[in-house]
Amino acid sequence: MKTTVIVPTIKCQGIKNQLVSLIKSLADQQNCERWIEPFCGSELVVFNLQPQKALY
Repeated sequence: MKTTVIVPTIKCQGIKNQLVSLIKSLADQQNCERWIEPFCGSELVVFNLQPQKALY
């Protein structure tokens, strides 16, 4: 199943737009209650996961 990825308008080095589907499926399998993002960058992963609780 192809997931539509929300991509920010500003491009940056190391953006994870090709990994979002994999990261999302792994996070769903782990049943994460809170997402911790130590290196926000473009925040692409957080925008696409839309967790209930997050720490940036």
